[in-house]
Amino acid sequence: MFHAGSRLLALALLCLACFQGQPQASPDKPRSSMLVSNRSGSDLVGVRFVQPQGVSLSKLDLAPGMDEELENPGGEAELRLDLGLELCTFKKVALDGLKTLTLCPEHRGCIVLESGEAAPRHLAGECRSLLPQPGETPVCALDKFRPGMTMRDACGLISAAYRADDSAYVTSLGYAGLVWSARLYAGGSQAGDDVASERLEDIELRQTLTPEHLAAVRTALARQDFVPWQASLPGMEIDFADMGFASPEDREALLKAGLDLFLKSGKGEASVMFAPRALLPQLATADAPREDVYLFTLMLRRDSGTLLLDMAAYTGEEPQGRD
Repeated sequence: MFHAGSRLLALALLCLACFQGQPQASPDKPRSSMLVSNRSGSDLVGVRFVQPQGVSLSKLDLAPGMDEELENPGGEAELRLDLGLELCTFKKVALDGLKTLTLCPEHRGCIVLESGEAAPRHLAGECRSLLPQPGETPVCALDKFRPGMTMRDACGLISAAYRADDSAYVTSLGYAGLVWSARLYAGGSQAGDDVASERLEDIELRQTLTPEHLAAVRTALARQDFVPWQASLPGMEIDFADMGFASPEDREALLKAGLDLFLKSGKGEASVMFAPRALLPQLATADAPREDVYLFTLMLRRDSGTLLLDMAAYTGEEPQGRD
């Protein structure tokens, strides 16, 4: 007969053998990352990895010279780079082990792939302009959009739109006598996957940065009775709502002088936010409007030569009534 202690020892050894014979759950595979480095002369608006199992996307806004760490989905993918004024596609990009993806500084539609184990690989893609061709007309004018529109309402005005992977609609819109590369973004409401039912929250218009294009936009905004609210230039911040001592002509002269100087010798980015003239006194004592309205933000990007006009919907909050 076995001693009781021997039986316990045998049982323990048997359980140990059974445990060792079972397949062990493997730990989650560590996720790798890759550095996306923009050395091109364009803004990098977004990166999409299109694979059979789905789409991995990142909405970026990398100016020339900027970097961003992204998760590497691995495998092989079709790579789409949204450069704001053009879209570049690279077929069958091997991602396993990829550490750095660099947009070439010398060549259009070129990327450099580095894994750290072999020589860098240069890969050429196919690029198409998102700006209209000379003489081309826009599919819709910006003045037809209004606060509170759903994506279905807005895109019903558009006859030729490209549905992007991040629920943006890429098309062309007219404003200030120019035709722009445009992106329409949903507002992220509680509509679930029904993007068309969500509110149109943001419109981005892009064109090349020239004094003529800038002047056309300024003129169009003035005709709509939109006036500068806030401005940010290298080394200078201006809040026009706080400048009650200055006449509209003085404010305009100040802004024009700052923008002219920026265009002449500046680098980086300058921006001006415009609000309806009737709201400016209110904005002197409040952080935001109390009513539904679109606010325009004009961005001048010297490094990429891009003029960006952003129209964002703001849902105002009326002050609560007294009990």
